[in-house]
Amino acid sequence: MMLSAQPRPPRRAFARGQGIDVADLVTRENYVYAVRSVAGRPTAAVLPELLLKLLDGLRWAKTMRWNSSGIGYPRPLRWIVALYGDQVVPLQWAGATSGRTSRGPRFRDAAARLPAGEFTTFAVASADAYEEAVAAARRDPGSRRAQGARGRTCSPDSGHDRRRCPG
Repeated sequence: MMLSAQPRPPRRAFARGQGIDVADLVTRENYVYAVRSVAGRPTAAVLPELLLKLLDGLRWAKTMRWNSSGIGYPRPLRWIVALYGDQVVPLQWAGATSGRTSRGPRFRDAAARLPAGEFTTFAVASADAYEEAVAAARRDPGSRRAQGARGRTCSPDSGHDRRRCPG
């Protein structure tokens, strides 16, 4: 049986699909590989594109559409905090534009007696500071537990129930 020097159609199609010449394909251990060198890009340049793909790929059992974007999400999306270090990752999705400002919890809005449609907000300085910024926004300085932590000594002689002392 005589073998042809021409590459077979599947090999040609694979090379074409990878954007390389058939002669550049590599065969190792009975497998054909396409080896390409792809120039890297700065992370800050790649993140907006990757985040949009991630957001578009999210699937939920139940979603709603609340604006003209037509994008479905479990709840109306009003803001996006997207940071790379201390830089905002610029993107728009479902009618929301990324930034470093987030909204505080609803109990803060009620405590501040804000008019309908206004919200308490807090800034996130950097990606590393996100968790602390959210925790600080959730702390309610007027709560009994916060007042107790500041105004009560929890020692055996204080007369306070030790089970209720924070920490």
